[in-house]
Amino acid sequence: MLSHASLVNAKDKQQKETVFTKSHYEKLRKVYSIWVCTEVPKYYQNTIMAYSMAERSYFGNAPAEPENYDLLSVVMIGLGDSKVW
Repeated sequence: MLSHASLVNAKDKQQKETVFTKSHYEKLRKVYSIWVCTEVPKYYQNTIMAYSMAERSYFGNAPAEPENYDLLSVVMIGLGDSKVW
């Protein structure tokens, strides 16, 4: 899931061409990926989970701007028994 969303970042879906080549990382754009999962284990049924990138500093202080690392958001929707609602 995360590798798929990351690969999408290198392609422009509307133009169907590569957005950047080589090491032009400044051209990276944020990717939103939504997955609707129909056959999930019971513990994932009727759930909506969101995943994103965040900065964690464990030693020292070298803060980065969110626009430099927050380039991926994934939402997973686990369908399940409609009687729960």
